[in-house]
This record gives sequence, structure tokens and C-alpha cells, in this order.
Amino acid sequence: MHSHSRPQTSSHSHQHSHSHGEGCASGGRHPSNDNSDCEENEQEAEANALMDVVAAFLSYKTFILNGGIYRRLHDIDQLSERHRDIVSSLGTIDKIKSAEKLVRENYKFLLDLVYLSAVGEMPDPSDSSGDFKQWHKSFVESRVRAGKTIVKNSFMEKVLSTLKQFVRDWSAEGKSEREQTYGPIMQALEAEFAGIAPEARGGIKVLVPGAGLGRLAFDICCRGFSCQGNEFSYFMLFASNFILNKSRVVNQHTIYPFVHQFSNVATASDQLRA
Repeated sequence: MHSHSRPQTSSHSHQHSHSHGEGCASGGRHPSNDNSDCEENEQEAEANALMDVVAAFLSYKTFILNGGIYRRLHDIDQLSERHRDIVSSLGTIDKIKSAEKLVRENYKFLLDLVYLSAVGEMPDPSDSSGDFKQWHKSFVESRVRAGKTIVKNSFMEKVLSTLKQFVRDWSAEGKSEREQTYGPIMQALEAEFAGIAPEARGGIKVLVPGAGLGRLAFDICCRGFSCQGNEFSYFMLFASNFILNKSRVVNQHTIYPFVHQFSNVATASDQLRA
């Protein structure tokens, strides 16, 4: 899948916000102190949630290789020589090894996504100095010391879902689905404000709740409206910030969102396609 970057032509606003629940209610004799404690607790919870998502992105390669790729190769190694030869003749081993390479390519993409979101002191993962490897080791060790799970299964599922959502929102392959889902909304906006030229629509504000990777909000901006996309998920916020604000040219990124799916796939090329 080749993802598309945001053109640099629109001058209208396009914002994503991250919202929370009801928060804390003040009470007792010192509401100002209670509010301060509440804010500190919320900030700590926010920081923890952010680091959980960072950990999920950074754990992608190890999680997928150990849980999917290497496990399958190990299972094949346990077969008799005759059965291993049969599996090899079917191209299964070659497919698994090809999948391993593509998982590593996806990981490079995810590292850039996290790094360009300017999270903490993370060094440039493309730098050969070894700073990132040392930082990553310290990051994992700090989570272990704090008694945190390196990565939750549910969070890794969200990482995989995020990769697939790039297809729907920002690839040529996702155009048909975008037309079916976003098309009626765009048509309704155009019908409602047909008498206003695109260059005069800047004062019309449109809210997109659950904005995901930001494509609908972006398309609305391209029609001249001011648009704000609200999103709660840090997975979506990381990804939308990356594709909207950190990408420079069309087809800059190539990812392999289906490489993890070994079941119910018609051909190897379907699984390994970009």
C-alpha cells in the first residue's frame, strides 16, 4: 500500500483534538488543592496512556516475528524431513521468510511514525550511532521495573488495525471504500452550501467526531470549509499527525498491512502485497 501525503495547498484549518471523560469533581474543604491533585492525576494517566501506545508501536517487530513468523518456522522444523520437504515444495517456507522481511519494513515505517511525533527523548531510529537501540533498551527496562506489560495483545491488534486503516484512508486501493463511506457526507455538504464558493467557505465550521486517520476532515478542508477532527485514540492521533503533517510527497511510504494474515488468503501475493 502506497500512502498519500497531504498536499500543501489548503489554507483552511484542520485540527485534531484529544478529549477525555468527565474528569474529577472537587470537594472537601480545599477544592483548589483537590483540583490540583486531580489535574496531576489526569496528567499522569495521560502520560501513561501515551507511553502504552508508544510501547505498542515499538514492540511491533518483536511481537509479530516471535508470535507469528518464528513460531511457524519452528513448527516446520519439528516436522519429519519428508514433511518438511513437502512444505518447502509448496513455497510455504519462502512465503514466511518473505513475510519476515516485510514485517521489518513495516517496523521502519512505524519507527518513523513514532519518532516524528516528537515523543520524549527518542533518538532518530535511522541514525547508525546506536543511540536509538540504547534508548529502546532503557525504555523497555523502565516499563519492566514499573511492573507494566511490554505490550498488551489488544494494543497490538490496534497497531495492526492502524496499518490497515492507512489503506482505507490514504491509498489508491481504498478509493472505492472512501467513496462509499465519505462520499454521501461530502455530497450533503456540497448540497447544503452549493451557493457558496469554496474560497468563501472558511467561516463554515465542520466537526468530524471519530476522525481516525483524518482523511474525511482533510477532504472537507479541501472543499474550503474549516474543519476540526476529534479523535480519542492515540493510535489514530499518531498516525494522522504523521500522514497529514510529516509526509512530503505522494506515495512516499510503502507498507504491507496484510502480511500478518496467514489464514483465509487466496494467494501468497494477496498476503504480501503492498
